[in-house]
Amino acid sequence: KVDTKCHNSFEKASGISEYYCAGGKHFSQLPEQDSLECSLKASEKERCYLPKVDFGGSDISGNPRENVVSLEACIKICKSVSGCKGFSINVESKRCWLKSVLFTSETNGYTANSPHVSGSINMDCLFGSCNPGSYMTRHGCMKCPNGLYSLAGAQSCVPVAPTIDLPLPNTKDDYVKLPNPVSGTTTSFTWCSFMYPTRSVASSGSTHIFSYAISSNDNYILLGENKDGVFYYVDGASGFKLTVKLQVNKWSHLCFAWSSSNGMDVFLNGKIQHSNENFKKGTTLALSNGMVIIGQDQDSFGGGFNGAQAYNGKIYRMNFFKDHLTPNQINKLFNYRKAEEDSLDKFISWRDFTGGEFFGKAKIYGENYVYVETDDDWKYKLSECVLAGTDFYSFDKEARDNIATMEDCAKICLDISDCHSVVYIVSAKRCHLKTKAFKENESGQKNDINSLNMHCLVANCGRDKKPTPYGCEACGQNLYNDGNKLSCCPKGEIRELGSVACQRGFTNIARFGTPTSPDDYKDQSGNVPYPIANSIDGNFNNQAHTGDLGLFTLTLESTSYIKQIILYNRKECCQHRFTGAILKVDSSLEIEMGVTDTSSMRIMININTFGKVITIQSTHADNYINFMEIEVIGAALDGANMVGTLVEGASSTFSSKSVGDETSPIDGNFWTFLETKKMTSASDAQWIDINFGHEGAVESMTYALISKDTNVEWCNNNPFACQNYNEGSKVEAYNKGNSVKDCGTLNVVQYGLSQEVQTYNFDCGDVQADAVRITSVWQSSSSRGPLIIEGYSQYNLGLLDSDTVGTCLKRGKMFSGADISNSNVGDIFQCIGSCLQTTNCKSITFERDSGRCYLKSKDEGDSIDANDWTDSLSMKCIECNGGSNDWESGLILPDLPFPVAYNTKVEIKCRDSFERVSGSGDYYCSGGRNYYQVPVQDHLKCLLKASVREMCYLPKVDFGGSDVSGDPRENVASLEACINICKTVSGCKAFSFHEGSNRCWLKSVLFTTETSGYATNSEAVSGSINMDCIYGSCEAGSYMTAHGCMKCPDGQYSVAGATYCTDYTVERRESCFLPKVDFGGSDVAGNPRENVANLDMCIKACREDASCKAAVYDEDSKRCWFKSVTFTTSTSGYRTDSEVVTGSINMDCIYRSCDAGSYNSKHGCMECDAGSTSTAGAWECTKCDAGTYSTKGAAECTVCAAGTFSNVVGATECTQCSAGSYSAEAATACTKCSAGTVSAEIGATECTKCAAGTFIGTEGGTECTQCSAGSYSAEAATACTKCSAGTVSADKGATECTKCAAGTFIGIEGGTECTQCSAGSYSAEAASKCETCEAGSYSGAGAATCDPCPEGKTSVAGATSAEQCTPNCGKGSFYDEGESKCKLCSHNTYTDTVDATSCTNCPIDTVAATGAKDKSECVQLPEGQCPQGEYHDGTECQDCEAGTYTNTNTAKECTPCEAGSFVAVPGANKCNTCATGTYSEAGASACTECEAGTFSAAGAASCTACPEGKTSNSGKAGSASDCYCKAGHYFVDADTCTPCPENQWNPAMDSDTTEDCTKCPTGKITAAGRAASAEECHFKDCSCTKIEKPGSKKSTFACFCKNDRS
Repeated sequence: KVDTKCHNSFEKASGISEYYCAGGKHFSQLPEQDSLECSLKASEKERCYLPKVDFGGSDISGNPRENVVSLEACIKICKSVSGCKGFSINVESKRCWLKSVLFTSETNGYTANSPHVSGSINMDCLFGSCNPGSYMTRHGCMKCPNGLYSLAGAQSCVPVAPTIDLPLPNTKDDYVKLPNPVSGTTTSFTWCSFMYPTRSVASSGSTHIFSYAISSNDNYILLGENKDGVFYYVDGASGFKLTVKLQVNKWSHLCFAWSSSNGMDVFLNGKIQHSNENFKKGTTLALSNGMVIIGQDQDSFGGGFNGAQAYNGKIYRMNFFKDHLTPNQINKLFNYRKAEEDSLDKFISWRDFTGGEFFGKAKIYGENYVYVETDDDWKYKLSECVLAGTDFYSFDKEARDNIATMEDCAKICLDISDCHSVVYIVSAKRCHLKTKAFKENESGQKNDINSLNMHCLVANCGRDKKPTPYGCEACGQNLYNDGNKLSCCPKGEIRELGSVACQRGFTNIARFGTPTSPDDYKDQSGNVPYPIANSIDGNFNNQAHTGDLGLFTLTLESTSYIKQIILYNRKECCQHRFTGAILKVDSSLEIEMGVTDTSSMRIMININTFGKVITIQSTHADNYINFMEIEVIGAALDGANMVGTLVEGASSTFSSKSVGDETSPIDGNFWTFLETKKMTSASDAQWIDINFGHEGAVESMTYALISKDTNVEWCNNNPFACQNYNEGSKVEAYNKGNSVKDCGTLNVVQYGLSQEVQTYNFDCGDVQADAVRITSVWQSSSSRGPLIIEGYSQYNLGLLDSDTVGTCLKRGKMFSGADISNSNVGDIFQCIGSCLQTTNCKSITFERDSGRCYLKSKDEGDSIDANDWTDSLSMKCIECNGGSNDWESGLILPDLPFPVAYNTKVEIKCRDSFERVSGSGDYYCSGGRNYYQVPVQDHLKCLLKASVREMCYLPKVDFGGSDVSGDPRENVASLEACINICKTVSGCKAFSFHEGSNRCWLKSVLFTTETSGYATNSEAVSGSINMDCIYGSCEAGSYMTAHGCMKCPDGQYSVAGATYCTDYTVERRESCFLPKVDFGGSDVAGNPRENVANLDMCIKACREDASCKAAVYDEDSKRCWFKSVTFTTSTSGYRTDSEVVTGSINMDCIYRSCDAGSYNSKHGCMECDAGSTSTAGAWECTKCDAGTYSTKGAAECTVCAAGTFSNVVGATECTQCSAGSYSAEAATACTKCSAGTVSAEIGATECTKCAAGTFIGTEGGTECTQCSAGSYSAEAATACTKCSAGTVSADKGATECTKCAAGTFIGIEGGTECTQCSAGSYSAEAASKCETCEAGSYSGAGAATCDPCPEGKTSVAGATSAEQCTPNCGKGSFYDEGESKCKLCSHNTYTDTVDATSCTNCPIDTVAATGAKDKSECVQLPEGQCPQGEYHDGTECQDCEAGTYTNTNTAKECTPCEAGSFVAVPGANKCNTCATGTYSEAGASACTECEAGTFSAAGAASCTACPEGKTSNSGKAGSASDCYCKAGHYFVDADTCTPCPENQWNPAMDSDTTEDCTKCPTGKITAAGRAASAEECHFKDCSCTKIEKPGSKKSTFACFCKNDRS
C-alpha cells in the first residue's frame, strides 16, 4: 500500500489516496474505488493562468485535442506528452492546443485579449523549479533583480548570502579552497565572519578556520580555536590562551584586526575581547602567490591536512578586509550594516566563495540571515521600556521582597511563563509580578514606583512591529535592530524575518504613499469609522472603507517599479466587491480584476510595470470597496546594487551625451541609460562588457530599451531614432576574454509606442563565463550603440557539480546506442525524471546546450568522449530509498539521502520494541528502489521484547467485536506473526490471539476497559494487544499503557514516547546522575531493593522513603540501594569507575533549589567561587563580567566603583586607576585623561580640566604646564596659542592676550610688548602695523589718529606737525591768514597759483570777475560794461548782492535767484541748487532746512508733509521713503503707519508688527499712538478713599478713576 497525494499545485477534489502496487511501475486501487481526483488550487491558477492569452504557433502534432473537459484535463494531457511545455485552452469548445516552447510576452505568436481561447499556461510555472538566483513566474524562470538572490525552486527573491557548511564528522577531506585573490604587500588586515561551530574543541585538539599559506611559511596567517579559546598566527608568530571562546551550536561574530602599528585586536559579537599592541609591529606582509583554505590547517603549502584539526560548522559573510578596522566599524558589521560592509576595501569578499572549490562534504547554500544571541540583548531596552513614576494596578501574580533593582525584578519575570509585566517599589525593594500587559489608560502615577511591560523588554511583538512601553508599533515586515534600538526600516529597504539589518530590495512601498478616496464611508452619526489611511497602517485588523463612489487611489512617493499588488480582505465579508473591479497604474496599465475565489484572504496581482498612481474602481452593485490592507511590492527608481563592472569597447568611448554614467546599465534604474560613441565604419568595434570578476554559469541576459524617449536631444522626438542604434546587437557570454556562447541577436520591435521600457531576454544556457558582451553592428544610416537602459545577466550560483546528482554524473561522456527515445527538456533533472517514468530506461545522455535528453535501455552502453556540454548518467547510481513490500513489522528500513550509489551497504535494524533472534542486518542497494541481501542470507528476524510483551500483552483478555474483514486469520504460528499481519492490514488497530488454534482476530479500534466487547478471564483467546502499545509514541506529558496513551498526573512529567511519568524532568535526572559512581556505606535498612525496573523507579522509591538521601542503581541486576546521607567526593565510601553499579544519584540534586550565591551540583549545593555568582536554583555559577567582581558565595556581582576597574571575566577584586587616568562605575579599563585634562592621584573618578593659562598636550597627564609669555590658553587646552599680531601677553599663565592700545602696534605672533607709532603715522587698537598719515593730515609720535590740516591747507603724506601744512586754495583764491580760510580773489584781481596768500591786481584799465584764475581773465571792457557778477549803475560797476546774480557784461541790474536756489556771496554769476531736505524762496542767500515731519527733493521751493503717522528728521528727508513711523506707531506697509493700540507704547522707528508695541506699566494708560516710552504712560486720574476695617491690619481703598479722554 502506498499513499498517493496531489501535487503541491493541486488539491484533492474526490476519491481516496490509498493505492496498491500492482507490479511493474503501476499502481491500482484494491478494492475497486474511484480514482483520486486532483484539481488545480485557486492560488496556483491565479499564479500561473494567463486569462485570454493565446500561445500562437509552436504546436505539437495532433492539435487541437478535442473533448478536453477541464483545465486540469488539459494539464494532464500536456504532462503526459513528451516535449509539451505549455498549452492554450478554450473551455467552451473543449479544445486544448499543446505547445513545444515556453511562451513569454516576447515570444512570436503571444497574443493578449484573444477571443479565440479562454487562456494559457506554461507548464514550468506549475511543475518547474528555477535554479538559484531565479524565481518562478507565469512566463517561466526570471532572474532575481540586482542585489537579491534565491535558492533553487524559489517563487520570490530575497537578500541572501552564500554560507559555507562543513558538516560532521570531521575529516581531513572536508575543506574549501579559494584561488588567491590577493596581490601586493600590506601592513594591515581585518578578518571577520559569523561562525556557527557544531563541534566543541577537545582538550588536546584545535579547529582551524582560516589558513593563508605561502610556499615558505604555512602559518603565514592562521586563525582558529583550541581548548583555551581562539588563537592566531601572523608571519609565523602566534597569540594563544585568549579565553575568547565560540559557543557550540550558536552563532557568534568573530573578528581579528591587525596592523603593523597597532598590533592585534580580537572582537567577539562586536566588542573587543583581546588586545596585543606589540604583536608583529613593523611587519609588512607579502600576500602574492598564496593559498587560502577554509576549514583546515595547511601543514604544507596547499595540503598536509589533519582530520583532528578540521573546523565543523557554518561560516557566514566571511570577509578579509584590507585595513585594521575600528571598533565602531566592527560593531556595525556585527549589527549587519550592509552599507558599511560594502564600503570597505577587501582582499576577499563572501561573494568570492561562489568561485571556490569545495572538497568532501563541504558545501555552499543560501542563508537569509543569522541571529547572534548575546547576554545583553534585552538590557539596553530597560531605559526605553521602564515607565518611571507609573503604577500598574491589580492583576498581581505574586510579590517578592529584597529585590535589589528593577533589572533583577525583570529577570524574575522573564523566567515565569505567565508573567507579562512588573511593578517595582524602589524604597521597599519589592517586585510585583503581573499576569497581564497594561495599556496607557490602565495605569496611574505614583512616585517611588516604576513599571514595565515585558513585551517591550523582550520584543515579543512579532515580526512586523517594534515594541514601545505600552504596545507594539507596526512596521510591516520591516522591523530591524538598529544597534541598541528596534526601528522600522528606511524607505526602499526591507528586513527579512530574523535578520538584524535592512537591505535594499523589493519591499512594501505602499507604506510611503498617500491613500485617498473622493468620499469616505460614514455611519449614521456622520462619523468616519474606517478611514482610508487604515489601508497602509500595517495593521491587518483595521479596515479601510470607501464611500458610494467606490474609488480608491494610492499615490506612491515617487515613480517606482511595481512588481506586485496584494490586497488583504476582511475575514468574513466583502471579497466579492473586487470582482470585476478596474485596477489602473498611471495611464499605462489597466486590468480587470477577475476575483472569483471569495474565500481567499489575499488577492495577489502581478503587475511588473512602472508607475506612481494606483487606482481601484469598483464595478460591483454594492459600489463600496472595503479591505484591511494594501501592499505594493516594488522599489523606487533610485538605483540598486551593481552585479558587475562595466568596461567599454577597445575602440569605443562612452558618448558625452550619455544620460547617466558607466554604472547606468547595471544600477537597477530603468530611466538612466548609456550610449557609446557613433560608429564610423563597419570595422568599428562598438561593445560593452559586464564583468563579474569570477567564473560562474551564466543562464540568461536581459536587455532593456525605452521605446520612445522625448528627453534625449539627439533623438529629436523621433521614436525610431534611438532604438535602431540597437538593431542587430549581439549578446555573447565571454570567459577569459573569449566568446564561449552566442546568446542571441536583438530584434527591436514595437517602435513608436508611448514612452515605456521594453525588455529583451537572451538564453545563454548555463554556460561557464566571467562576462557578458553586447556588440553593436554597423548601420550605414546612423549607427550608434549599444544604447542601453539596463543590461544584466543571471548568474546560476547552484552549479550542477555541487548538486547531489554530481556524484553519479559523467561529464563530457556520451552513452552510445540503445536509444529508447529523445526529446528536449529543461534540465538534467527533467531528463532523469523522464527515465524514471519510462519502462526499461536504465541510463541517460543529456546535452546541456540544446537541452536534448536521450533515454537508453542499457546501464551505460559504450561510454565515449564527447564535447564539454554533454553528460551521461547510469540510473542504477540514482536513489535507493525504498524497499520491497514483504518486510516484517519488526524491522526499521533506513532513511537514506538522495542519491546512494549502486551496491552501497545499508543496515536494517529491529524496531525498539523488538530484538534480533536470527539473520543479518547487512543489505545492499541493487538500484531502483529495492534492497537485497548479498550474499543471500536469511532475512533479519525480530521478536517482541519481553518487557514490551509484559507491558502490552493482556492475557485472557478478549477484544470482542470491531472485526476487520477476513477474521479470523488461520494458521498464525506466533504472537509476532499476528503482530506482522495486523501491521500490514489497513485499519488494524488491535488483535486477539489464540495460541492453541493458531488463530488471530484483527480489530479496527483501540480497546480500553470501557470499550464495548472488552472481556477479561476469557477462555476463547490466549490474550490481546493494542498496536499503539507496541508502535505508538505518546506525546510529552503522557505515557504508554496496554490501553494506549494516558496523561501524566499533575506535577509529573514525561518525554515523548515514555512508558511512565516522573515528578522531575529527564534533563534534571541526567544532570544529577553520576555514572559508574558507587555510594558505599550509609545504607538504609532493607538494601538492596530487588527487581527495580529502571533508575526512575529507584529514584521514586527513594523519594517515598523519608530516610533516603541518595540512591545507587545497577541496571543489570535491577537492584537499588538507599543511602541515608548526601554524598560528595570526600564522603567515605565514594568510589568512581565502579564495575558493580550503573551509577548513583543524590536526591538533593533533583529536588532541592540552592540559594543565590551557590549552585546545584551532583553533590548538593556548592558555594560559588570568588569571581562568580548565581541566582537561586542555578545549576552553575556565572563568572562576573569585566567591570564587576565578587567574593566567595556572593549572590550577585558588585560593580567596580568609579576610579577602579576589572578587565577580566571572573574578577575577585577591582584595581585602582593609575594617576593620569580615570574610570566611571563598572569600568573594564581605565581611560587615559585626554589631552587638556589631568589626574594627579590614583583612583580618579574623572579628570580635571587644565585651568585657563595652562595646558597639557598628551594623554595620561598628571600636571598642567603654564603658558609662556606671549601666549595664552582657555580651559582644558591641549596647547597654548601664540598671541596674534596686534596683541601681547607680558607674563606666564595668561588666559587671554591684551590688545595693543591705539597709537601702538606689534607685527609678529607671540609678542610680549607693544611699540609706539612714530610721528607721521597712527594706529587703531590691536594694530599689527602703523599706517602713514595721508596727505592733508599730520601726527606726532604715538598717535591714535592723524589731525587734518587747517581748512585751506594741505600737507604731504607722513607730515609730523601742523607747521608742515601749506596753503592749498586753488587758482583764483588765496589763503587769508587772519581768518584762516580761503577766499576768492575780488574784482579786478587774480591769482594763478594754488598756494597764494594774496591776489594780484589786474593791469590798469582792465577788469576781471571775482575769482579770476589767470591774468588773461583781466580784460578791457567797453564803456558801460561790467564783468559777470556786476552791474552798471550808470556811473560804475557794482557787485551783485548775495541772493542775486548776473551772467552778462551789460547788466544794469542783478537777477534774484529762483525759488529752490541761493547764492551766499556778492558778485556771483550764478545760483546754487538747494540740497535735498532744504528749500528756498526767490532771492535767497541761503537754503532753509525742512522741519521735522516734512521732506523735499533737491531744488525744492517748499517742503512736503510726510504721510499720516510718519515723521522725519529735520533737513534729512529727500523723499517720502525717508519718512518713518512716529514713535507710538508701527509700520503696516510702504504707505501706512498705524498707531499702537490704546495703553501701549513703542519707541522704535519703522516697526513692522504690533508685537513691537508694549503694554503700559500696570495702573498707567495712554491714548492710541501717543507714547514713545513707558514714561509717557501716565497714571489714571483717580481719587481714592481709605476704608477702615476694625481688627484688620490690612488697608483697603475704594478708587474712582477717569481716563485721559474723559
